This record gives sequence, C-alpha cells and structure tokens, in this order.
Amino acid sequence: MAVNTNNKERLSPNELSYGLVENVSPSHVQIKDLVTNEKQIIEYMPEDNLEEIFTEMLGLGMPVIVVPGEKTKSTTRFLGSLPFVVADFKNKDLGLIGTFKGADATEFFVTKTNPFFKTIVKKVRKSKKEETEYWFAISDVRLKSNGNRQYEILNVLTQREQIKCDANFFGVPEFDELAVEPVNERTLRRLFLQIQRLSTNPSSGPLQGIPFLYVANGCEDRCHEMCRIILQRRIHPIKVWVFEPMGPIIYDTPNDPDCRVIWAYHTAPAVATIHGYRVIDPSTDDEPVSVAQWYSKFRTSTTQLHYSSHHVYKMLASLCPFLADPKYEMTEERLRIYRIKLRLDSILFGPPPYRHCLI
Repeated sequence: MAVNTNNKERLSPNELSYGLVENVSPSHVQIKDLVTNEKQIIEYMPEDNLEEIFTEMLGLGMPVIVVPGEKTKSTTRFLGSLPFVVADFKNKDLGLIGTFKGADATEFFVTKTNPFFKTIVKKVRKSKKEETEYWFAISDVRLKSNGNRQYEILNVLTQREQIKCDANFFGVPEFDELAVEPVNERTLRRLFLQIQRLSTNPSSGPLQGIPFLYVANGCEDRCHEMCRIILQRRIHPIKVWVFEPMGPIIYDTPNDPDCRVIWAYHTAPAVATIHGYRVIDPSTDDEPVSVAQWYSKFRTSTTQLHYSSHHVYKMLASLCPFLADPKYEMTEERLRIYRIKLRLDSILFGPPPYRHCLI
C-alpha cells in the first residue's frame, strides 16, 4: 500500500495478520488467516463505511492485511494488498531487492529478518520465471536517491489469475489509419465534465466510478474506461502515452499522501478538435488540455511521447508488444482494486487532496 512514511510507523511483518474475507455484514467481517487458517471476526461501526470495501475484497479474492491493535471497533486498521508480477530480483547480503512489472516504476526489497523470507523468495522466483501474478502485502514506500519508488514486501499472499497475452487480442489498427472526426469546444467540455463527475468518492457512498484521486497506479485502467465512455457517445478517441526510458516519471500531486507519484509511463485519452487533439485526464487536469500542455507536466530531456489506437489497453514490452481488453474485463477488475485502495487511504490519511502537499 502506498504509505506516507512521514506519518506512519514502519510495519513489522510478524505483527500483522493476513487473510481472506469470508463473510461480511454491516457490523463485522469474518477473515480466514492465510498463515494459521484460523478464522477471526472483527467488528466495526456501520458509519466506518467498511462493509462495501470488504464485499469488494471478497468478490476480487483480494487479501486483507490487519494492522495490530486491540481488536475493538476503533483501533483495528486494514490495508489492501496489490497484485504484481516480478520483473527481476537479486540476492543481497541483507536480503532481496528487485523490481515489479507495471506502470508505477516500483522497486522492492525483502529483509532476511522477515519471518516469511524463504517463502517470499520461492514465490518471487516463481513470479519472475512463470510471469505469475501474486497479491503482495507491501508497506513503507521509500523514495530512493535515483527517484525510484521502493516498497518493502511484508509477505507474498495468494496467486492471482491473470489474463495472458492472446493472439486474438491483436489486429489493432495503425494510428495513421484511424478516421477521426473533430468535435467542437462545447462538446469537448461537456464530455470532460461528464467524465469528471464519474470520479469515485474517496470517503463515502457506493464504490463505483473512476478513481481519479488514486493516482499511484492504474492510469491505463482509467484511460481505457474513459475511452469506453467516449465511444458510447459516438466520439472516437485515441490514446497518448508518455514514457521515460532513462528512469521513472516523478509527478508532484496533492492527491497522494506522499505528495508525489512515481510512474514508468502515463497515459490518457485524447479527442480530435479543429485545434488539434485535446487530452482528457481528470487525474492531472481540471479541463481538457492540448497534448503539448499535458506532455509538459512530465517532459524531461529523455521522455518520449507516443500515440496509439484506443484499442490498446497496455503496452508491455516485456510480455508482448501490447495488450488489448476488448470486453473491458481486466479494466473493471483493476478499477475495483484501486477504488478499494482509494477508500482505505482516505480512512488512514483523510480524503485527498492532502493539505500538507499544498503548502
């Protein structure tokens, strides 16, 4: 979980419990411990708005991390795990270091003092070799001197079923073959507002919509869902991508507890107008902006700007040239994960934007 290291103590792996949600009610949740197989019931107040979070976790098979404390209605805290595939790792004197695949340019480390170290190493090795995706219990985001984000792995939990690259996904048209009709300014602004209003409420209400305020991960999922909505309105978007081949993209934002996020790339939909393409990205802007304006937020001497068809869901050079999600199944599953993360972060730190980031 993206943790504000300035405001949160370091979590000890053996002081936490890791489990799967088995039963949910308005007043309590039943969790099966993944280490001991014991079941525990934890009570909470209905006004804590946890019932829907746990219901979503149950549906996703997303393990929950229970932070130690007196198991009462006011002191128990919960963290969500995140799904990753390991890209690479190395053994070091003090433990293990490595990197995850994905858009958030994330490095990880595991200390040999971790009581689950041997099990973690086995699963990390399998994840890299077989491109297996696991739910990871992670904490203590650190920003290294090179700007990279680094997580501490507390534990590696259950394996997650992953949709693999499929030849049937391909056949994406070339960008220059797309026939795109321009929209007028009024239509563009109305479209932007319609999409912006779909933003997931970080504090209360149904867990639905697009989690624009959870910016640490999921740009490709937000983008793909926006494209689906735009297409429903008979407008044909494209996608713009910014890559940083020499390192991560560092973006300052008041919507993350750390006041910045670290990405390997970022993407958003763009719509043609008579003045050129305009980018729709409520995670970074409050109105449509030109591609040049959008790109300038991330641009360095080595960043690269790319365009693609709206069919392209992810660009994963290590797995396949690109991955499509024509039925939006992967997109919705990932958005469900990030809605949960947004709500849990809001419970721990308060809802974004964060005042300490605006000073």
